Amino acid sequence: MQRQKDEERRLKRKLQRFKEDLEAAQPRLRFSDSWEEVRQRFAESSIYKEINNDSACKKAFEEYLQEHASSSDEASESEKRPDSRRARHSSRHKRKRRHKKHHVDGKSRKREKRKSKKKSRRPSTDESSSSSE
Repeated sequence: MQRQKDEERRLKRKLQRFKEDLEAAQPRLRFSDSWEEVRQRFAESSIYKEINNDSACKKAFEEYLQEHASSSDEASESEKRPDSRRARHSSRHKRKRRHKKHHVDGKSRKREKRKSKKKSRRPSTDESSSSSE
């Protein structure tokens, strides 16, 4: 019983490595590739020879296609939608610019008030000469 479980675990690991090899294949696998084409490409690979079970490898290949078909569907959907991260960044950037512009205007208003107060505090030369007469 334990021996059978160990064999199943080893087979799972080998099939996982086979899927990783499918992913890393150069040139990349296409969804239009048939199992026969892929089998010919991987017939000489060590992991394919270690598995020594064509139906298990075919099943792993089909699982690989399903996993990557769903991820490519998601990718194509995201291409249709505007990049939400970019959109968030853009609106955040606009808010910052708006705030910064307002902030700068606020500072310049304060400066103008301070300047006008300073001017009003200082006696002007015309006033001092006219009041002394």
